[in-house]
Order: sequence, then C-alpha cells, then structure tokens
Amino acid sequence: MEISFLWQPDIYFRFIYYNKSYDMATLLLFTVPLQLSSACNLIGSAPTTVYAKKSEVQHDLSMAHREKIIPRLDSLIRSVEILKGNQRDIMSLLTVLLQNMTPPQANLADTINEHNFPLQTTADVSKFNRTLKDQSKIEKMVIFVSGIGGTANNIVGRVMKTLMTYRLGSQYCFSGANEDKHAFKMLPMCQVIIDGIKQVHPSLLDKHTIEGKISTWLRHCSRNAAKETARENDDEKDEE
Repeated sequence: MEISFLWQPDIYFRFIYYNKSYDMATLLLFTVPLQLSSACNLIGSAPTTVYAKKSEVQHDLSMAHREKIIPRLDSLIRSVEILKGNQRDIMSLLTVLLQNMTPPQANLADTINEHNFPLQTTADVSKFNRTLKDQSKIEKMVIFVSGIGGTANNIVGRVMKTLMTYRLGSQYCFSGANEDKHAFKMLPMCQVIIDGIKQVHPSLLDKHTIEGKISTWLRHCSRNAAKETARENDDEKDEE
C-alpha cells in the first residue's frame, strides 16, 4: 500500500490511493475542497484550544487556592496586630514599673565635689561621717552610691575607690581586729555603702557578701597603694 499527497496549483488537497493487489490499477481520486487558509486556521486553532483549556484549569486552581489562602492570611494579620497591641501595653506597663522602682539619680560630679571624694585622710572620714547624722543626707548618699553602679563582681571596688584612696583604705580593716587599724564597719558610711550597693543588686549581693568584699578591698589597699606610688614615681621620672 502506498499513500502519497500531491500538491496542485489550485491549492487543493488530493488523496490518491493505489492498491497493487489488483491486476488493474484502481485509482481513487478524492478532491478535498479545503482552502489553504481554512486548513491553516484549523491546524492553528487546535493548540490554541488546548492551551486555552489548560489556562482555564490553572485559573480555576489558582482561584481555589486563593480562596483558601486569603482567609488564613487575614487571620494571621489580625493575630499579628493583636500581638503588637499586647506588646505596646506590656511596654507601657514596664515603663511605669521601672519609673516607680528606679531610685532618683544623684548628680555624681556635684556630690564628689561637695565632699572632696576620694577622701584622703582619717580626718576627712570623720568630717564626712558627721554629715550622715541627717536622714536626708543619708538617703542622698545611698542614691549616690547606687549611681556609681557596676557589676556584682566589681561594684564594691568601684564604690570604695570613689570614696577613698588606697592610702586611706590601708589604715582601716573591716572589723577592727588589727589594733593598728581603724574598724571600718563602725563608721556610718559603711552602712551607706551597703545600702547603696544592695539597691543595685538586691538579689545577688546581701549584707554579708558586701561586707566580705569591703573587707577584701581594705586588706589589699596597702599593696595597691604601693603600686600606685610606684606608678607616680615612674611618671615623675618620665617628665624629667
């Protein structure tokens, strides 16, 4: 069996069928009156229809997916807005609490100048302790000590170094066990220091811990004073 297509000048399609099984050739000629333009339109329309149907399916799926997603997004947005509102309320509450809990801050520079800190002699210590007979002065100094600040590890050293020099501190021991030194714990300023530090770290430093740190600082004052003197001498030599 042989099938062939012949192109005619009149732009018609002709189909010729030739059957070799007969002695006489049988020729069937069918003229298909299809214009080329119609054929082209027919051929071109098939893929378009397929693509159109595919696009419609995708559009339907997209719409269905969108109908499921949009309510979820709306719910999520509402939840986020509620969380933002709750966060604002919490921050406002915390601000009020902090304002009520934080003690008023003293001007450190003014207090330092008023009492000539750090104190340098035992006479300076006596004079300062006399000012602590007034409760308002005590409260002011507690605020001053807490304003110096520091971590739980270094706040005692920061406060003591602000209030007195190493040379002066070397003349004190905490409990007065050393007869050659003065008892620091008997001074009104000792309780002021403890109260001020406890305001900064109430849960980390109790009275006993603070007293131990003050005792350690005083015990090391002689060594630190010697180092300080050596540095001052080196600086004087450098200036020469």
